[in-house]
Amino acid sequence: MIDWINVGFGALWIIGLSVILATVSIAEYQQITESISWRAALKRRGFQIAFNVGLMLFCFGWAGMMHEVWEQVVWEFLGIAFAYYAWSASQMIS
Repeated sequence: MIDWINVGFGALWIIGLSVILATVSIAEYQQITESISWRAALKRRGFQIAFNVGLMLFCFGWAGMMHEVWEQVVWEFLGIAFAYYAWSASQMIS
């Protein structure tokens, strides 16, 4: 039998990594086309939100795949922290 719960959590962290990769790729494109520094590209509100959402998905995906409770707690704590960072970046006035 296929463990569909693990498949779902595995898909979650893979989607998180793909969001991170796409976000970094777009930031690099903006950095090159607009002739700005990496720091300026990475400080943008949209980058901060997308990057932290990707990290949150990655952490929650791994939290669901862990068997030890302490590992789940650590991954969930990191996921909640990145969710807070994404929320606080969305509240920034730009």
